[in-house]
Amino acid sequence: AASDVYKRQDLTYYPSFSSPGQNYLLVTNFGAEMPITNDEAWKLRATLRSQYNSQPAPEAETTDTNYRLNLVYDWE
Repeated sequence: AASDVYKRQDLTYYPSFSSPGQNYLLVTNFGAEMPITNDEAWKLRATLRSQYNSQPAPEAETTDTNYRLNLVYDWE
């Protein structure tokens, strides 16, 4: 049905080989997808992606956040 909302989330930890407890990248994705047509071929997808770097470059932020809104077509 066109009223179904599908939620997605994941968390990924990328450690450094030399010092995994002190130098790492943490990536989090949250999102939802909702059909906007009765046949569910067209969908609207909203996502938030956050990347935390425990040791960023000088004068760089530790966290990068992206917001996306996509129009998706499902071929199946």
